[in-house]
Amino acid sequence: MSTLAKHTFIAAMALLIAGPILLFGETWIVGRAALQQALPISVLAAVFFATMLLEQYALRYLRRAKGGKGVTGFYLLSKMLRLLLAIVMLLAYALAIRTNIVLFAVNLFVCYIITVVLSSIFCVKGEQKGKTTIQ
Repeated sequence: MSTLAKHTFIAAMALLIAGPILLFGETWIVGRAALQQALPISVLAAVFFATMLLEQYALRYLRRAKGGKGVTGFYLLSKMLRLLLAIVMLLAYALAIRTNIVLFAVNLFVCYIITVVLSSIFCVKGEQKGKTTIQ
């Protein structure tokens, strides 16, 4: 299994496991009103998974085609863009739906943290792998 496929599988499983845990936890704490968050949780997971997948492909391209130049800059840029995307999604939800904003914010935060942590781990592993092959 290639490294990219392994990273994609791990990210997919983390987001797939987080979704039901969030939904059941919120239902236990808040009650049936939390069930309205099922679709937003799914959309958040899909959006963050897609951004993480695009980031992994771009990092792979930079490592192979550019010899690793620009990886650090792109890594920082992708983290900033992911944060801006999260803020825009929160604002759009708050303006459009106007209910259960705190639950949505919690779901958004969890999906954001999962993808930031996993992409950071994957990027560090890729950098370590690149340094060992260069030496």
